[in-house]
Amino acid sequence: MAGIQDATGVQFASGQDFFDHILTDWYEPIIVDTRNNSAVLWMLLPNAGRRNIAGKFVTYPARTTRNNQGFNAVHPGGKFPDPGSQGADTHTFRYRHMLARVLIDEDTMDAANTNGGSYADVLQFEIEGLMDDIVIQQNRMVHNDGSGRLAEVVSTTGTDVTLRINQDIEGAATCTTKPTLFIEEGMRLAFMTNLGASIAVKYVTAIVSDSVIQVADTPTGANDTTGIAAADWVCLISGEYTSATDFIQSGFRAEPMGIAGIYSDAGVLDGNGLASGQTGSNDLTTTSTASAGFQGIAANASNAFNQGIILDNGGVARPITESLMQQALSDAEETNNANIDLMLSSFSTYNSYVALLTPDKRYNDTLDLKGGHQVLSFNGIGWVKDRHAYGNRVYFMAMDQFKIYENRPLSWVDFHGRRWDILPDDDKFQARMKTQYTVACDVRNKTGALLVDLNA
Repeated sequence: MAGIQDATGVQFASGQDFFDHILTDWYEPIIVDTRNNSAVLWMLLPNAGRRNIAGKFVTYPARTTRNNQGFNAVHPGGKFPDPGSQGADTHTFRYRHMLARVLIDEDTMDAANTNGGSYADVLQFEIEGLMDDIVIQQNRMVHNDGSGRLAEVVSTTGTDVTLRINQDIEGAATCTTKPTLFIEEGMRLAFMTNLGASIAVKYVTAIVSDSVIQVADTPTGANDTTGIAAADWVCLISGEYTSATDFIQSGFRAEPMGIAGIYSDAGVLDGNGLASGQTGSNDLTTTSTASAGFQGIAANASNAFNQGIILDNGGVARPITESLMQQALSDAEETNNANIDLMLSSFSTYNSYVALLTPDKRYNDTLDLKGGHQVLSFNGIGWVKDRHAYGNRVYFMAMDQFKIYENRPLSWVDFHGRRWDILPDDDKFQARMKTQYTVACDVRNKTGALLVDLNA
């Protein structure tokens, strides 16, 4: 005979009316952020080095060589020396244009604008998220070389695209950084030649491994690698543009300069041509860093000041040691009296330094840097780690040499005084943001030194 113990009653279980229809959940009025919003180097660039600019190109002269013939010690009755002259050249480079946009339909705005209708106001949610995303992209770019390359294509196999890192950076042969460092699922990418031609636009549908991605013609379409070729550059692009001139819609040779370009002893394929007198120029056709310049001046032995100080090992990886790091410091100081005040590397290289200290507990003092970073120091210089840094290298940075030349700070593009504008034929609103700037250095061989070819 059934008893009370066999009766269903009210139970805490799915399928019960009270559980399914009456019992609610506790909704916390917060939104947690699962994304990594760290942007170490971008936040450490000195605001004191910011310059407000206008016009087309930034132009300023540089002293290059001495009057090495105009002074001499002579015997009594000797003649005054035949004079030489001071040498000079002109730095020229252009600032870069950065655009961003948000689109929201009015129905969503209405639904989310009621008490209890959403966790957060949709405008606040999208705008705050976009601001975070912009900072991440700025940090990503300040680690690269202005070429706009997120990666390069090795090959396509079926629906997979195998990538490699930017091959024009120093120490690329021994750099073990994953080629997908700058790529995330959902990105819209342009695959094109190093001249900006043969553009194939794809969406990243999956990160298969550290060096392999899958792409499709639409965000949710079937994977398709049609139009992608070996050695293609991989750049961000603003839409599904594929005509021969649509490289202007992409980051191809259009991004601000970064430390991978500054810390090099070769030219940079950033779209900035050589100066002609005091006139700047664009260059979208040079494909060799040997013939490209840096900030408008040729980067060769005749212009040693315009070549970064690189300590490599001929493409052969070697262990990180304190003597190597000391050599980098000494070379930077001896070459042009660089004032090193920051060291920077990837997490793995930083960890290798810590492992070097561990066996005999030779832990150096810690330092507190701006932004709340507590770091180990080497010779009293703070060492920070950044997830966007290329690996197997250490940057020895003289921050007083860096400048941000800004024509327009990040700000809204107003529609007759309004931030939001309704589309002509759709019940949707758009808001747009814009900034114009680039990163530059005063003197390339005073920015410090770069130690590469480390198996760390």
